[in-house]
Amino acid sequence: MKKLSVVGVLAMLVTVSLYSVSGTYAKYTSKIDFTDEARVAKWQLLLDGNKVTTTQNINLFKDSYSVDGKGVYVQSIDNAKVVAPGTTGFYDLKLSGDMEVRYQLEVLVDAAANDFVVYYDLDNDGKVTNMSKTKNGQAYEYHPIRYTIEKLNSDGTTTPTTIPVNGLTFAQLKAALAKYNSSNSYAPGAFTKNYRISWAWDAVNANDGSATATASSNTLSADNANALDTFAGENLSADADKINFAVTVVATQVAEDYAK
Repeated sequence: MKKLSVVGVLAMLVTVSLYSVSGTYAKYTSKIDFTDEARVAKWQLLLDGNKVTTTQNINLFKDSYSVDGKGVYVQSIDNAKVVAPGTTGFYDLKLSGDMEVRYQLEVLVDAAANDFVVYYDLDNDGKVTNMSKTKNGQAYEYHPIRYTIEKLNSDGTTTPTTIPVNGLTFAQLKAALAKYNSSNSYAPGAFTKNYRISWAWDAVNANDGSATATASSNTLSADNANALDTFAGENLSADADKINFAVTVVATQVAEDYAK
């Protein structure tokens, strides 16, 4: 009887031990690792294939002009850039970029940029009178320099833009450039936009360039055009009367406000 009691105790102890081990290891375990990496989206705006600086000097005007290689007909005495009747020039605006975000482009004429104007009246015989480089109640204004914007093709040829921008005064040029700016945005990707901005001071301007949305330009006779050009050469050649052509190209990312 005593031997059976000892065996029963041992059996009970073994059973308890097996139950304890089973409770330690009986569970499921799963693991998933998540990882990713990214770089900053590309933002690249180029002018003539070069990185854009804050201020880019361009060669729109010249210090001397020749005609068909026959000789120099206009040349400054101090190597400064000059304009005169019969002169012309142009600048090719070659913008390119590679954007990996949606963006907008704006072409803005600097507020400090200015043209020069001759203000004048007409006497009873239709001849110009009361010419001045400042407005003092004159009825008319003469703009010697006229600008044109054209699309520049890859082969160097030009075609008219969708906006009629031929023979504009400086003020009209500013308004025309503003029309290129809209709320439309461009999808990410590479782009190229090439335009030619040209100017000319006709030897004899047929009109004074004073056209507005409600009035046309005043027709000029050859004598009146010559008188106005001569006045400009005599009175608008000082440093304070320089033509300042300053255009700013602004590229802005169009970003969703994810904080909404």
